[in-house]
Amino acid sequence: MKEMSMRISWATISLIILMLSAFAYTLFFVADVEAFYNAYGFSGANVLSRPYVLVTSIFLHAGLVHLLSNVLTLLFFGLAVESELGKAKMLTIFFIGAFAGDIFSLFIYPFDAIAVGASAGIFALIEDFIQWVGIQRAHYRIEECVLFCKGDYISGDIHD
Repeated sequence: MKEMSMRISWATISLIILMLSAFAYTLFFVADVEAFYNAYGFSGANVLSRPYVLVTSIFLHAGLVHLLSNVLTLLFFGLAVESELGKAKMLTIFFIGAFAGDIFSLFIYPFDAIAVGASAGIFALIEDFIQWVGIQRAHYRIEECVLFCKGDYISGDIHD
């Protein structure tokens, strides 16, 4: 297991700042929020005419609760994954998950339904975190078993 260091996780913090900034921008500077979300949110129709909505939709959120739940979850899992894998791999996992979530939503929702948020990218980080924890626990259990068996063998408690 890596030793904990006091380095700043810039990738995770940057994603959170972008989410908070986008929310503040729509709150204070956008007169017609629905039109703004229709223009920058993800939908099949939008991605065909404006492919950049794959990215812009990630940073838009449907309300304060949606934003805060994503930010807090990203803070926990993003920091954990970034500290173990580094910023490039963490960002890759996040964006591939977010893009995949958008693409898969086309099979579930109507072609012109607007989707916003970072949930799919965050779920990708959670899945990676669960896999990493599972691997660490499996490694620990194997070491524990080997040490236990060695102890039994040395003490003469193993019988053929």
